[in-house]
Amino acid sequence: VVASRLAEDSSLSVLVIEAGGRSSSLFDIPITAPLLQLTPYDWQYKTEPQENACLGLQDKVSLWPRGKILGGTSRLNYMMYLRGHPRDFDSWISDDCKHWTQDEIWTYFKISENQKGIFSNRSEYHSTTGPIPVNDLRHSSCFSFS
Repeated sequence: VVASRLAEDSSLSVLVIEAGGRSSSLFDIPITAPLLQLTPYDWQYKTEPQENACLGLQDKVSLWPRGKILGGTSRLNYMMYLRGHPRDFDSWISDDCKHWTQDEIWTYFKISENQKGIFSNRSEYHSTTGPIPVNDLRHSSCFSFS
């Protein structure tokens, strides 16, 4: 999406370089995401040992999957679309990124997404015209909408 937006400016030349090799059919099945960790498709990053987190993990270290494949990490994230928490953006502002407020970033989330399904009519939160398709879960509990 970033490269296509940059390419809209005819005065720019854009080259996208991705690491990794050919994809596997496993990438099309969300439940197989854990099987793709610690493989050649993953940069195999790990967190530093944590004091107050990862308490049930070996050496209190968590895997930090990052995709080494065309499409990058979005190929390893269980096919989920998530937006950052408002506190994440607040911390960016405190790091002197004045124009990265939640409201300003929210605008770009909306511009980039093409929401399908029951949430597509909630224009206050979602867009239906962006380049990134975002679909509802196929199977969900009635408690999800409470």
